[in-house]
Amino acid sequence: MAKLILPYHARHDSLAHLKGQPLFVAKSMRDAEMTDVVKSLKSYLHHCGLLHPECEAISFYAGNAVWAEIAKRFESDEPLPPEVLKLARQYLKSASLTAQRLMYYLILIITRESRHVVFHHIAQKLQDHFGTEYAEFNSYMHGASGSMHAKELFLAKAPNMKLGVFADAISYTFHNGHFSGGFGGSAWAEIADVFKGLVDGKLSPEMATDVAWALCHNNGPIFNKAMTYHGYHPIKIKTILDVQRSGQIPELVCDNSTVGNEFVADETTVMVTEASSLFPGAFGGYVDWAKVEAAGSVQSYHALKVAQAAKAMAKDGKKIYYVTPDTWVEVFERKKAA
Repeated sequence: MAKLILPYHARHDSLAHLKGQPLFVAKSMRDAEMTDVVKSLKSYLHHCGLLHPECEAISFYAGNAVWAEIAKRFESDEPLPPEVLKLARQYLKSASLTAQRLMYYLILIITRESRHVVFHHIAQKLQDHFGTEYAEFNSYMHGASGSMHAKELFLAKAPNMKLGVFADAISYTFHNGHFSGGFGGSAWAEIADVFKGLVDGKLSPEMATDVAWALCHNNGPIFNKAMTYHGYHPIKIKTILDVQRSGQIPELVCDNSTVGNEFVADETTVMVTEASSLFPGAFGGYVDWAKVEAAGSVQSYHALKVAQAAKAMAKDGKKIYYVTPDTWVEVFERKKAA
């Protein structure tokens, strides 16, 4: 008698169901046609507007921290309480939108940058490895009069090829082509490889999003190309990434004086507040700047550490004398002789 195998159905209110959504699944997109990709991209650009990368990063990492707390407390197949399910679905929705924006941004910036390769040095190799279509496309992109014109050329005439081959070709161009100073090269190869990893199904959209915030080209973070994102604040975006490295983005949401209210969305604040209520002790009320530096921060937070330590001592009833705004000593009172 044949054994009856029942199909497995995850409850829609469980982590198992949510983890099966595209955000969390590394799946190959290599067979997608570039003409279809660019058609979707053009439609997206028509309505997406520009967002601040700092705000998007805080929202993503705060939601990711809340998701991690949920995963600690509930089994994969366990039904989630309504208030917890609400938070999990909120992260799924917001992070999915963030991942979509980043994917489109990556394909735009790497395609645009690839036109700076010295074409005659690599033309034959591009044709041999990826066909005439891509070689001619790269040559066509060299006709751009500027960055935004290059974007328009790409959107107007997508190469007739598979997305997977296109991702391979762009990555190859940066790894093997010759570029003049300030353009292309290994930094851009790393950016192209993240996009290729997503297309190949080696990275899930969530994983690619996590990696992308820290990507840099030859002159700093990648978010300065005026497409889908506003430019970035050079200090604050590094502060956000430093805090994230120490695992304290929820604390930064609660104590955002160092980055400003404009980079913390109201819905992110509400999410962290609700999670803190549901999971007491999961997050602190302030950023521990000593912990940020100990985690390997890019920037120094000496003044913030000093102020934080002084505040803690004052709270304990100890007297502080400020030598300078970021230098202080504890005041000891000498006892009178008997």
